[in-house]
Amino acid sequence: FQYYGIQKANIIDTTSHYNPMKKMSSTPEWDRACEIKSWVKAFKPENWIAIDDIQLGNYFKQLTIPKWRHIQVNGEHFAAPMLRDKVEECVEKLQRHSST
Repeated sequence: FQYYGIQKANIIDTTSHYNPMKKMSSTPEWDRACEIKSWVKAFKPENWIAIDDIQLGNYFKQLTIPKWRHIQVNGEHFAAPMLRDKVEECVEKLQRHSST
């Protein structure tokens, strides 16, 4: 990201594994999507994208979060696609939607 002039401190954070919308029958995917929505509501970032090894697109849609805000990477060590393979995609989406 620094290659593109984006400083790490401006974009990197983690969610807290807290889900105020947890349902008895919820899935890890639903919980993560709710966690991200709660984080965005609390911190109100100007622009953001969620990079995760869980497929969140459909859950984002249910929470009225645009699906473009999710980039999926492989959580396995050295398995593709890794984050380094997705940096340009992240930057392109953030630049394209910078006013959204």
